[in-house]
Amino acid sequence: MFLGPERTDPLLLPELDGTVEAPGTELVVARLQVDGAALADVRAWLRVVVADHGWPPPTERTLLLLTTELVANAQNHGPEGGRVALTLGCVGDLLRVAVDDDGAAPPVVRRPAPEALDGRGMLLVDRMAQAWGSDRRPDGGKTVWFTLPVGSP
Repeated sequence: MFLGPERTDPLLLPELDGTVEAPGTELVVARLQVDGAALADVRAWLRVVVADHGWPPPTERTLLLLTTELVANAQNHGPEGGRVALTLGCVGDLLRVAVDDDGAAPPVVRRPAPEALDGRGMLLVDRMAQAWGSDRRPDGGKTVWFTLPVGSP
């Protein structure tokens, strides 16, 4: 399983192999390998994580939409056969989603024509996330992340 470089970010813990850290701790992390996973499977996994933590429907909808965009970007724009991993962290009322992939090109916020059928993913992330960014990894890949406040259930 691809894990990327060691991170000092307090939201990212060691691999949990697609499982969720036990409740009762302030920090909740889930990690999933999503190289060729269907986006519907990624969303189904996220729904389980959301349900386990009682996050409200508006948080769930935004989390699913933005995470799907990052995973789709990594799968579609990363190198053929490259690995993609998804990490979800939560400290207090702030979620952090990070998608690692083997591609070096940073994400681009596009402003597509109204009739365009695609190209709006990073625009959605830019508009809907509390913050977002992209970090280059020493191995040449990147981590694209966003943060999202968790509303009250």
